[in-house]
Amino acid sequence: IMATSHGAGSAASPFTVSDKPVPAKPSQEELAQMRLQFFDRYLKGVPNEVDRWPAIRYYTLGTEEYRESSRWPLEGTTVRRLYPDAGGVLGSRVATRAGSDRYAVDFGVNTGPNNRWATQMGRPVLKLHDRAAMDARMLTYTTAPLAQDMHIAGSSTMHLMVSSTHEDGALLVYLEDVDPSGQSRYLTEGGLRLIHRKVSRDTVFGESPFHSYNRGDAAPMRPGRVEKVSIRLQPISAVVKAGHRLRLAVAGADSTALERVPATGTPTLTIQRGGRGGSVLELPIAPRR
Repeated sequence: IMATSHGAGSAASPFTVSDKPVPAKPSQEELAQMRLQFFDRYLKGVPNEVDRWPAIRYYTLGTEEYRESSRWPLEGTTVRRLYPDAGGVLGSRVATRAGSDRYAVDFGVNTGPNNRWATQMGRPVLKLHDRAAMDARMLTYTTAPLAQDMHIAGSSTMHLMVSSTHEDGALLVYLEDVDPSGQSRYLTEGGLRLIHRKVSRDTVFGESPFHSYNRGDAAPMRPGRVEKVSIRLQPISAVVKAGHRLRLAVAGADSTALERVPATGTPTLTIQRGGRGGSVLELPIAPRR
């Protein structure tokens, strides 16, 4: 499991890449050699080192290293819940007093022309190492500096209790690492079109929440009515180091990757926080090494 562009043409970790491509590790040539070794072993029966390979070798953002495991999710993984709170705080406890935050969607928010979507067309992933300008245009919640390293390993899930002034729209959530200097780096993201918020009983590979995107499951938002929108973020292995902060950023657009939804008008989203009916972020946390 690598942190590279599609096809491993270049590295994609925001801790190593800024505005210029960086070679991937392993390289495309090394990957090709690994494939040959694999096929030699299992198609030709050639005895080689493939039998000693770990079941899983995965790249960890933040420490910029490969780690090994016999299973995924990693053994000992637990769920940690964080809660949006007043003042843009992302806390470890549910606030007793319920509240809400309003966000008028900024349709200029984006992840740049060299984002994770563009890599499918052979582009390198660039300029995700400093999200400060975009953070200021999104609704953000940030933890206090961490007392110890936090290893996020797997797919996080955001359960947003949200209402909108419009029947449809996009809802995007990002996780970011904020270092002591205030520089924020993209870690992962998840997104959903609001009409597809219904959680299906079906699953793929056991993933939950699962959205079918079937026409029959689509439903417009009722303006002003609070709905639960659960979004599964792309899986990662990332260590947010002690002294750093974890940031949750909420947006309603990515102008460099997605069509504008709705086509006209500017929705205002209201995010509920605190109390029994507030939003919650669920993180898969692996044991410290």
